[in-house]
Amino acid sequence: MLWEVMIEMTIELMRVMGEIFMTFVQMVKQGIAYFTKKPDKNKKKPGAGTAGAGGQNEVTPEEAQAAKKKGELIMIFTILGLACGVALMFPQVRHKLFGGNGNVIANLSGQVNVEAPRNDFPMGQYTTPSLFKKKKFLIEDNGIKREVFYYWYAPPNPNDVKLPVVVILHDKDGVSQAAIQLRATAVQKAYPSYLMIPLSPKEKIWDAPLRYTGQEFPKAGELKHPGASSLSLRDAIIVLASLTELHPIDDSRMYIIGCDTGGDGVLGALAHYAGVFAAGVSIGGKWSFADAPKLAKTPLFMIHGGNDKVVPPSAVGTLAQVIRGSGGKAAFYSEIRGVGHECESPYFYTSAVWNWMFSIKRPPKPAQPQAASTHP
Repeated sequence: MLWEVMIEMTIELMRVMGEIFMTFVQMVKQGIAYFTKKPDKNKKKPGAGTAGAGGQNEVTPEEAQAAKKKGELIMIFTILGLACGVALMFPQVRHKLFGGNGNVIANLSGQVNVEAPRNDFPMGQYTTPSLFKKKKFLIEDNGIKREVFYYWYAPPNPNDVKLPVVVILHDKDGVSQAAIQLRATAVQKAYPSYLMIPLSPKEKIWDAPLRYTGQEFPKAGELKHPGASSLSLRDAIIVLASLTELHPIDDSRMYIIGCDTGGDGVLGALAHYAGVFAAGVSIGGKWSFADAPKLAKTPLFMIHGGNDKVVPPSAVGTLAQVIRGSGGKAAFYSEIRGVGHECESPYFYTSAVWNWMFSIKRPPKPAQPQAASTHP
């Protein structure tokens, strides 16, 4: 399913490699030019007289030696630069160097706090400007300004037709596997849609229930709410609200999907921001039974690995039953045999999931009653 994206990546890679190669060739030519300059043995040192006919275009032995050293330095730095460029082509190297060390707070002019994302390459080797554009957004809370980051994909839309948008929440490692799948040419051809991938710092999570009942899974009742300052979902909702004003987005077809802690965030979005999304897909997520009545208001598809050792499948299957018991007619649960808690499994991202999600449209809000007027 990813072959279309791989072709685009290959084209982009060939273009960049071509530019690097041409630069390298030019630098090598300069180095060779320095090496091949021949000194004029008949040319005298400055102040010792004039050179013979034609000697004015030659160089002295001292100048040739200096040029040779300069050429050697150019060659060395060129080779080092090329080696660094090749190394940076590997996502593991880029992540090691630039992936960030969590919630690093940098103060800009004493006014703006920049929250560094835990992973600067949430789509792995597919995190390139040709596929996803990295954006930043300024949020102000009680006089404190914070700069958050997200990735964005806007499909070709020459007629400005209103299209759906999918918010994709990454896992605890900062990787958004669903974004890769939804960006594939085949999926975009069938379901053209905007993609928004918000980034959360390492010390934060997307969302959490206020409390667990203790019946969800062992030790669930011991989990405490981390506090509002440790949650990133609200930031994503704020960014989404801004994007709906900038792009022709169909607000009745806004969806949210996530895996692992991103799956928790999907459930939190439906519980705490009811009415925003038309549907949600939670993969490997967990939530409190106490919020079942809230989750019953929005169509929800929960997908889980049958061999998941992190979140027991029984806890999620039971949650689906509790939601349906609370009036949720569109709460579905699917358990994938032989799959664990790995978000990269292709079994979580199939055409059946996209067919279900994109087919749902949020019903229009009921019209506000008009105040009755009386006439004499």
